[in-house]
Amino acid sequence: MFTRNASKYEIKSFDVQGVKLDLYNKYREFLQLKDVDKVNNKSLIESIKPFLVFYRELNEYTQKTRRLSKEAITIRETIQLTQDPEKLFFEEFPKGLGTNLKEILASENNLAEYVYQLRLVIKEIRSAFDELIKRIESYLIIEILGNSSLSFKDYREIIASRYSQLKEHTLLPSQKSLLIRLRSPLDDRTSWLNSICQVLMGKGLDQIKDKDENILKERMKNSLFELDNLIEIIEKKEDSQKDGYKIQLTSLKSGLQEETVLVASMDKKELDKKMQEVSKSLGSNKKMNIYLLTALLKKQLDE
Repeated sequence: MFTRNASKYEIKSFDVQGVKLDLYNKYREFLQLKDVDKVNNKSLIESIKPFLVFYRELNEYTQKTRRLSKEAITIRETIQLTQDPEKLFFEEFPKGLGTNLKEILASENNLAEYVYQLRLVIKEIRSAFDELIKRIESYLIIEILGNSSLSFKDYREIIASRYSQLKEHTLLPSQKSLLIRLRSPLDDRTSWLNSICQVLMGKGLDQIKDKDENILKERMKNSLFELDNLIEIIEKKEDSQKDGYKIQLTSLKSGLQEETVLVASMDKKELDKKMQEVSKSLGSNKKMNIYLLTALLKKQLDE
């Protein structure tokens, strides 16, 4: 192929010796490879391969997240786009860490510090998904359960007990799916939290984007809050012939107001008739209708 189309190819040469070889062997030490006296194609490929494998084995979230330091993002993208091992080791990696070959090779201390910083950045990239899991877990136990000292086993059991009164056949499909996963006996926190994410987001934690993280937290909070309201309605229900709503209304002046309303089935016909009468009197402006009905609801709660 080369002899037939020589104009399409270039020959790459490199000269790695002296202090530059010292840096190269530091990379190999970092990769747990043996030192070499001379750099050749084989050793370069052997040295670059672990970095390429490292990137390919990162899950989708870790390959794309921007919730990393500037240096970590640069090193990750440098590995992803690299085509020249020598340039990667002696130009792109140093640049990504805010230095250059001359500064690195100026002293043994500079060389050791450079390799140390590279090690930290690689660790940061590798840990990005674990940090996501920690943030989701912290939100659950602190913001929703209100206890920062709970272990995974503890909060899984608390949640299972919290919703033990709920019957799957009485729930909406989305509520049922969530309840099944909340009660799941999975003993691995990543798998358990991932199953919750699958229900709430339609994809796993390893597939979400940075913008999805806050959406997931909000949906988790609202969904569990919804199940809590169902529990409260069940506890106040005197018999199965009643339907109920848990109402929470927050206004700037009076703050939060709560009310649980139960209506007997025998009153449903009269209720439906009144609802039709009210609906006919509403206009076509949806926002205005919501404000009007909310204001009327607040007035009733205040009385």
